[in-house]
Amino acid sequence: MIRVNLTTFLDIVGAAGTPKLTAVRRLKWRGEYNPAHDFWRPLRHMIVKAHQREDVGLLDGLLPTITDKKKLSNYPARIQAHKRWWGKKDYEWFQPPEAEWRYRQVMVRVNPELGLMDDSGRIVVKLYFKRERLSKLRVDAILHLLETTVTPAGKDARVGILDVPRARLIQPTVVKPGLETALRAEAAYIATAWAEM
Repeated sequence: MIRVNLTTFLDIVGAAGTPKLTAVRRLKWRGEYNPAHDFWRPLRHMIVKAHQREDVGLLDGLLPTITDKKKLSNYPARIQAHKRWWGKKDYEWFQPPEAEWRYRQVMVRVNPELGLMDDSGRIVVKLYFKRERLSKLRVDAILHLLETTVTPAGKDARVGILDVPRARLIQPTVVKPGLETALRAEAAYIATAWAEM
């Protein structure tokens, strides 16, 4: 089984030509996950903790624990943006389901970070932290993968991507015909390239 996280899978999907092959090569030879190399991990965990405790103020306690200069130059704006998005919304926490999407030998982890409930129902949310805007392809793929993996586990839940830097929740609006087929073709490409390396 070729195990890949959602970000890496989408990096491969969005690449073309030789860069696509290079991305598969990096995936194959990258080694085990190392939390020290996960730039957004402390912020992601603090956002989850703040929502679990329903206390947005917890986010302010993160910066004094950070010593990395790059994190200190990126985290404050994300914290402020998340607080702006949260605002006066009254969310109740629930544990979002872990999920995976599989095709042939490829297994993509599609684990959303937030499970939030308000008067309109439950929503399962994937966090996005990067400065670069989400491309339409990336948005469509993430929402599709969330809908096809998470929604069946909790049929009453909606899905969304929280674009943290822009304090914007993105939710599906229309069905994208053929997207599942396109993602399966990408998974088949990964499996083929992997086997030939």
